[in-house]
This record gives sequence, structure tokens and C-alpha cells, in this order.
Amino acid sequence: MKFLAVIAILFSLHAEATEEKLLCEHRELRIEPDMQMKESFFTESNAESAKSELEKLDLSSNDLMIQFAIENNSRIVRGYKLRARAIESDNEEDIKSFCDFYVSEAFYHD
Repeated sequence: MKFLAVIAILFSLHAEATEEKLLCEHRELRIEPDMQMKESFFTESNAESAKSELEKLDLSSNDLMIQFAIENNSRIVRGYKLRARAIESDNEEDIKSFCDFYVSEAFYHD
């Protein structure tokens, strides 16, 4: 039982360390700092929260604030998927795909 607890703790620490790994430190940002989503924000828990929020929103609404919420939450989900694939594969193309997204699309609409 203790062995399983130790294994679970080690896996959670590895997952946290992996989520904190920055892939795009070398890339120049083009987005204003107050609008930029931080790379470390693209985590599984934030993506799950964003998916949950998207399920609550009326996707056909013309309300500007709802459209902004849809855009922001969609970017969080997309960014997480790209970042998770890049970290998991450690493939240069996957990292480039995430970093291209990050420098040009990872910002908040408001």
C-alpha cells in the first residue's frame, strides 16, 4: 500500500514538473504582456475548466462577451492540446506548432 502511495506521489510530481516546463522561452512575443496567456497556463486542469465553461455557453449567441468567453476558453483547450503533444513527443515540429500558436494566438479577447 505504501509503495502505491509513493508511486502516485512520484507521478504527480513528474506531471507538475512537466506542466511547468517552458517550451517557447526563446521565441519573441508579439502580444502585449497584459493580454498574453502565460505558457504555464496551458495545463490539463485549466483545459478541463475551459471545456466545462464552453459547455455552459450558448455557442450561437451574438452577445460580444459570450463570444469573447468562447474564444478565450477555446484557445485554452487548443493551447493545452498543442502543448501536451509537444511535451509528450518532444518532437521539434510539435514544439514549433505550439510555439507558433503561443506567439500569435495565445491572448485574451476582452
